Amino acid sequence: MGMSDIIGPRNISSQAMSPMQQMMSGGANEGADLKNKADAEIDRILEEQYKRGMNLLTENRDVLDAIAKILIENEKINGKELLKTI
Repeated sequence: MGMSDIIGPRNISSQAMSPMQQMMSGGANEGADLKNKADAEIDRILEEQYKRGMNLLTENRDVLDAIAKILIENEKINGKELLKTI
């Protein structure tokens, strides 16, 4: 179930559609086109969010290193210590 700007609010099932469902949805060809669009949109969203995540990790590397150092030394970190490193 997704709500992308390109696909819209759709539920694309991998189950076979009955002939009546195919007729109501515009046929099997339209279903295949929609599935291809959905697959492309999923790929786009995953790539975009992967880049976003890597960017956040890179930008905050110094904080992550400081937290890792505390964890290596103490094996735990409390909220106050965590807030000091940020």
